[in-house]
Amino acid sequence: MTQLTRREWHRLTLGSFAAAATGVLPGTARRVAAESRFGGVLIGLQSFSFRDMTLDEGIAAMQQLGITSCELWELHVEPRELRRPENRERLRRWRTTVPLDHFAEIGARFEDAGIGLSAYNLSFKDHFSDAEIARGFEMAAALGAPAITASAQMNSVPRIARYAERFGMPVAMHNHSRLDPNEFATPDDFARAMRLGGAAPIAVNLDIGHMVAANHDPLAYLRANHERIVTIHLKDRRRDQGPNTPWGDGDTPIRETLLLLRDEGWDIPANIEYEYAGGDTLTELGRCLDYCKDVLGAGDGRAAGGWRAPFDRAWPAARGRRPAGAGARGRAAGGRSSTGRRRRRGAATGRTRCRTAGGWSTARWRGSAPEATSSPSTSSRASSSASSGRARAAATAGGFSAGGGGGGGSRGVGGNSGVFFGVSEAVDGPVWFSGPEYQILHNAGHRDGEAPITSAGSNYAVHPPDRDVTRPVGEWNRSRLIVDRGRVEHWMNDVHLLSYDLDSADWQARVAASKFADLPSYGRVRRGRVAIQDHGDPVRFRNIRIRELE
Repeated sequence: MTQLTRREWHRLTLGSFAAAATGVLPGTARRVAAESRFGGVLIGLQSFSFRDMTLDEGIAAMQQLGITSCELWELHVEPRELRRPENRERLRRWRTTVPLDHFAEIGARFEDAGIGLSAYNLSFKDHFSDAEIARGFEMAAALGAPAITASAQMNSVPRIARYAERFGMPVAMHNHSRLDPNEFATPDDFARAMRLGGAAPIAVNLDIGHMVAANHDPLAYLRANHERIVTIHLKDRRRDQGPNTPWGDGDTPIRETLLLLRDEGWDIPANIEYEYAGGDTLTELGRCLDYCKDVLGAGDGRAAGGWRAPFDRAWPAARGRRPAGAGARGRAAGGRSSTGRRRRRGAATGRTRCRTAGGWSTARWRGSAPEATSSPSTSSRASSSASSGRARAAATAGGFSAGGGGGGGSRGVGGNSGVFFGVSEAVDGPVWFSGPEYQILHNAGHRDGEAPITSAGSNYAVHPPDRDVTRPVGEWNRSRLIVDRGRVEHWMNDVHLLSYDLDSADWQARVAASKFADLPSYGRVRRGRVAIQDHGDPVRFRNIRIRELE
């Protein structure tokens, strides 16, 4: 059972909803005001859970529940009548010929509702043609989804891996409990798929209920493999191929899984998948959500403003590019990103993933030079889509580590990097020719840490932070950068470090006395890009999110 998650962001009126099915009156659709994150854990929904509803009814149900992250099930996207066996060839033709705008508009419905897509659930089977597999990645890109989840078959993994590497998009294999050499049920099955995939981003969609039913330990697997897990499915089952049960009646460690995610800070969407025999769907989903809230503490860590769902895993760099069809259609439609997704005014579409031994993903971030696409910080010019400058936006790095070994830190000492905003690619030169910098630094191991004005959290070489609040080497630091019509704030580890106004006389005087005095575009870009600097030093980022301020 898979996804309905953050393959995001598009526009379409939700229209009327069936009150009897959803409990939402026609015309009452509203944007969810806060992220469904409790104790730091993002609680989402696999749209298979509302399989008895239409897509619009399901979106309305998620709004009523306050769930802001979805893993999108393929049958909420494809015509259901084509799923009958006698229509197999018609479905194949539909998949390979339907305009990608169909998927872009579905993504728009989620964006308008304030719901992010964590993945598109499309289950590649042995009977899929290569054209269907390739088209699946184009569909996901047009939806705005960062990954695909798939109840795939083992024999198809080499073909899936080939396209996953080409498109630079992870495919997370979903486990059931049925023991079959061509299916996924055990930790060894996941390991075999990764071996078959080679350098491709083959990942895991961990269903903790099914793993328990197959008599394996999902907690042990999560601890050992969390960096490869894209989404988690929450359900309760009994051991020995036992049935689905109401939450708390089975053998699945749902509570322990949620607490492990909270305590370790692993930002993996935990998606409710309602499968047990219950009553009204909306009522049962509410019970599952309340279970999560009770475990994690309702409202704890909940952020206002509709953050996009995080995705912080890392995968080998893609050799290919975005599907041309999706990008061409998106640009022709106007106001859309290269994935065919329509951007809200002032909202950045960049997302990064944490660096692992496998390398960097370039699915949302890019380097400015074609030869430098293996890292989202290459050549001091990696950037997300436009968002900053005088626009109203906030960026949060769920963590950075700029030095040291062990823990979550990088392998070297003295890491130096930076997050830039208001970057213009029309300016001939590095990103700092136009963009002010939130300094990322290992203070104790780098010479820039000796002077407050160039230390961690500073507006580099212009404003010093009030104090040093960096954590010891090997621990993650949490940063926040707010740009609100020229008013800028730097935060670190929940401490306000400094503020400045890009239109003030004080700003102009400080810049005139700095190394940036002869750069006419510095801090003057009204609408620009966000960039991460490669200074040649070890540094790691995770959980970077960018949102428009309401």
